[in-house]
Amino acid sequence: MVVTWENTLPRISYDPENDKPNTFQLTIIYDASSWMTFLVFGYEKTGWDSFLTVRSNTVGYYVTQYGIDKKAVPWVSGKEASFTLADLKGNTNEIGRYFYQVAAGSGGTVNYEQRCEDWYFSQNMYIINLQMALTSSCPCDRRQARFDRRWQQDIDLARSGASMECYYQRFLSFTTATQYCCYDNFWGSLLTRSDGSGSHLYSFHPKFYRSMHTQEDVEPKKWCCSYTDNCHLYLAARPVDYCWSYSPPWFGWFFGDPHIRTLDGLSYTFNGLGEYVLLETTDGNFTMQGRTEKALNENGTEIAATIFSGFAAKDATSDPVNILANAARDGNANATYVCFG
Repeated sequence: MVVTWENTLPRISYDPENDKPNTFQLTIIYDASSWMTFLVFGYEKTGWDSFLTVRSNTVGYYVTQYGIDKKAVPWVSGKEASFTLADLKGNTNEIGRYFYQVAAGSGGTVNYEQRCEDWYFSQNMYIINLQMALTSSCPCDRRQARFDRRWQQDIDLARSGASMECYYQRFLSFTTATQYCCYDNFWGSLLTRSDGSGSHLYSFHPKFYRSMHTQEDVEPKKWCCSYTDNCHLYLAARPVDYCWSYSPPWFGWFFGDPHIRTLDGLSYTFNGLGEYVLLETTDGNFTMQGRTEKALNENGTEIAATIFSGFAAKDATSDPVNILANAARDGNANATYVCFG
């Protein structure tokens, strides 16, 4: 790319009709083979008068790359000699020519700007939107995340001493993705930061797809958010979740002879003897059954009370799971307590 300033008057001009203009040019060169960017300054003529405010005549460039400020200011910048650049040798040893390497990665071989952009344009936004629709929304605060057993804390982050507490889904939900939900350690509020350090989508679950998670979620986050200022690209492909569709779980339980609390909060005692359906989803994909038997006292005699002696559960994709109480039926050893939600 070439930009030319032709017959340009100084910023402060006392006599626009008679002041002498400057003509200079900037050429930006990108080398795809090495992922480097270069600047070439060329000065054709410099006719500005040096009696103008010398300090306003700054020469060079200034750029922020990977969080580090970089600049190049030739010795003539801010000096009277800056008004005669077309007559002086630049760092190329040619009259009026200056050459600078601007953008390069570590070791001069990696361009993280380019890596971030290439990754962003490789993302299938249809898949990303589908993952957003199929993953569970983040709990709205840390208390909910701790109480909701559908979410699991990121222990590695906790061990690192981070100033936030983060969770991902305990199990997959029809996709490889999970929401990554982070909360402030002091207030417990959901963090939705624009620098990528808060909550957002992970396209690959960190527990079940470790390699792809590193390749498609972790490394691009570094390229876009840590090494460059392109975090908006990362968050466009890994959107932030604001807990708008979060639904807290409903809990129920049963214990003893048996005391029951249903998912909608009804509590009662039921001493029926036999096998019963305890929980069944409306679509029939999950069923849980319970068996009750008469309890025994200390000498092995049956008493007028029942206890749960077994449970069986099955969903649409699993084998049946059975849990049986001890044969003593005394309500003490290996006592059964079941919580569901």
